[in-house]
Amino acid sequence: MRTWRSTFLVAFVCLVAVLRAHAQVVVSGQALTVTTANATAIFQGPDLVGFANAATGESYLKSAPASPLLNLETMAGTGQPLTASAWN
Repeated sequence: MRTWRSTFLVAFVCLVAVLRAHAQVVVSGQALTVTTANATAIFQGPDLVGFANAATGESYLKSAPASPLLNLETMAGTGQPLTASAWN
């Protein structure tokens, strides 16, 4: 569960970046984009969702897949005990 502390920490880190690297900070809804001479970081709330090298254009984070990472199907119980057999 995210708390106000994580949000405060992200805001503090961004403020430090602004003071140290003369960064540009743009807020749009829940998105925060911090751009420096060396990199661009994009936050969605407290989550870092994008990070790119300004000099090379390399992106260091991949987008999450559109499909679920796990597809788990469950079966109803039969009421019978499970049995074990040899691995032959």
